[in-house]
Amino acid sequence: MKEEKTNWLVVIVFVLVFSAIFSYVFHKAMQPRKITTKDTKSIEHNTESWESEGIPAIIDMKIITIIESSNNPNAVSPVGARGLCQIMQGTWKECNEKLGYNWGWDEAFDKEKNLIIGTYYINKRIPQMLKYYKIEDNYKNRLMAYNWGIGNVKFYYENKKDIPIETQNYIKKYNKIYYN
Repeated sequence: MKEEKTNWLVVIVFVLVFSAIFSYVFHKAMQPRKITTKDTKSIEHNTESWESEGIPAIIDMKIITIIESSNNPNAVSPVGARGLCQIMQGTWKECNEKLGYNWGWDEAFDKEKNLIIGTYYINKRIPQMLKYYKIEDNYKNRLMAYNWGIGNVKFYYENKKDIPIETQNYIKKYNKIYYN
């Protein structure tokens, strides 16, 4: 009986150790890597190569909140965008419905709720819309759609419209913070 308890104890310890090692390795593997090339200018202009250069497939919301609101959850833009991620009312409503929430517009100032909606919008909803419009899902296009609007991005690709300086600077700011 004592030997049987010892065997079970060994199995339990082995499972716990293996789980801890697997968890650590998996966590490390899922961490975004910084790009390894020194030539970041060429990567900014060649968005197809971003993922092959080690840029993660998810937009970093910490950077978005710095750019959008300077991390101020009570920020309101001149056009009415609210909170950390500077969400517009229509986007707030749409993402609430898609996620199954019933958060009111006043709750856009809640840090966690605003971050949930912003993260969903830039990392899930925008890629869905890009796919629908047959536009490549990459960093430049996600950031352009978040800053300038998906309709403008669609129009840009259909008509080769110029990207506004504000949106160009938005992408540059994101890259500058990401690379530093």
